[in-house]
Amino acid sequence: MSQDVRLAFSCPHLTVEEVITLGSDRMSLPTKQPVAGGFIQLRANDSVTIPSQGLSTNASLIGAFSGPFRIIRNEQTFSVISSKETLSITLPYSTTERLSVQDVIVALKAQASSIAVEDANGCLKLTDSDSTGSTSVIQVSGLAASALGFTGQLGARGHKVYPGWTLAKPTGSLTKSLKFVEPLQSNPTLTVSYTVDRYKCLRCRGYGIENDYRFDQHGNMAMITNENLLVQAAQKLLLTTQGSNPYHTFYGTSIQNKIGSKAVGNVAASLSEEVRRALKTFQKIQAEQAKYQQVTFKERLYEVVTVRTTSDKNNPTMYVVDVVLRNASSDPVSISIVYTVPGVVALPGTNGLSLG
Repeated sequence: MSQDVRLAFSCPHLTVEEVITLGSDRMSLPTKQPVAGGFIQLRANDSVTIPSQGLSTNASLIGAFSGPFRIIRNEQTFSVISSKETLSITLPYSTTERLSVQDVIVALKAQASSIAVEDANGCLKLTDSDSTGSTSVIQVSGLAASALGFTGQLGARGHKVYPGWTLAKPTGSLTKSLKFVEPLQSNPTLTVSYTVDRYKCLRCRGYGIENDYRFDQHGNMAMITNENLLVQAAQKLLLTTQGSNPYHTFYGTSIQNKIGSKAVGNVAASLSEEVRRALKTFQKIQAEQAKYQQVTFKERLYEVVTVRTTSDKNNPTMYVVDVVLRNASSDPVSISIVYTVPGVVALPGTNGLSLG
């Protein structure tokens, strides 16, 4: 069974990680294409995703030294205050044993509901998990605070890292654009991924089909076989100008040379005949190929059923060629190609494939 690299895919109309230059107002996020909505992902410094509501930190405190901790007699009280709750515990005292970080964590977690308590490389870490930004606070107090590592810093407050953003239509504009709700204070590298309208898409130029290489998760190229291979091979043949390949001058068609001017005589019939001739050549190529490798019935051209060529009533130099083929498995396969000046476009056929 033969195969080829797949070249045609349904276009997702998605722009991925476009670098944005912040506007002079430090709020506008101008994109190269109008944003259609749907999927939008704004990232900073290629590491942080900024949600539409903005990105803020939780208040957090980390002890200055790691455990185990020596608790002094009559200095056993420890309190933690967050934006929503207050915890107060009396730590156990021992003359022979020190208190481990896990012991303190278990004691605090037994009462905590909105304060996250965790081990940070042996140090005690306290985080206000109920709030973010300026409303998020964490404070420690009590005679045992210094014994647990909280000596220089006894309180912290969250802060806003990035403001929120919106997708809106500016006054006097016909398209929507991204904008921060308030000026950005820092200077990160901003990238945005977003969907666009099909007819504004730079990936497929509005045709709905993207012609490019794609790879799977293992780094292997996407390949194509059977009737899909027949569709792609026929399109490549009909879209190639004969003689453009100096090593195979028989390959392709001379159709593009016939449509450089307005129709004179029965040009449509001439184009149909050229398509049939090229496809007959393709049958011979497959016959030679079959001598050296397996050519499956589904990928092998058996018959050219119909070739219909029509010109556009508004543009006499543009022709649509509709071809119906039958493979050796007796399955019909259709292809539509638009020939015009200065180029050609293959429209999606019954198999959803296209080149252009």
